[in-house]
Parts: sequence; C-alpha cells; structure tokens
Amino acid sequence: MKKSNEQDIGSALKEFFRSYRIDSKVKEVQISEVWEKVMGATMARYTQDIRLKNGILQIRVSSAPLKNELTYNRNEMINRLNEEFGETVIKEIKIY
Repeated sequence: MKKSNEQDIGSALKEFFRSYRIDSKVKEVQISEVWEKVMGATMARYTQDIRLKNGILQIRVSSAPLKNELTYNRNEMINRLNEEFGETVIKEIKIY
C-alpha cells in the first residue's frame, strides 16, 4: 500500500516537467517516436521533418498522394496521437 505522499515515477516526472514548464519541450522531442509508433514504420519512412510547436504538428512529405491521404485523415491522426500522449498535445496538423 502506498503512502499518501508516494506516486509512481511517471506521475512524478510529469509533475516535475510541469513545475519547470518544460513539458511542452519534452513532447516536441517525443513526437518522432510517437509518430512512428502510431502511424507505423512505413508511414514514418515517407514523412520527414516532423515538428511539434505550440500544439501544431508540422509534417513534410515527399509524395503528393501521401499528402492528400494525410490531409484527408487529419482529425483521426490528431485523435490517435493525442491518445498516445494521454492528453491533448496536438490541436492542428499542417502538411507540407
């Protein structure tokens, strides 16, 4: 049984990041890993320069058909990525 002041390491780290206001920077670093996990290795291979800044995910793609597919599925991608983060991190996706 946990004492009232004990918490798991994940919760402690999240609280630490929030208290020092670096949680958004941590998410910016994690986005490439989360992108590949959620979208798959094949999709990750055809997308370059994935950046997260102020809730906007910017993705550069090398294929026009892939750009169309990603544009069409924007809302689903936002939901799946936010679900993986466990909170609303991505509010908008821009595809270039």
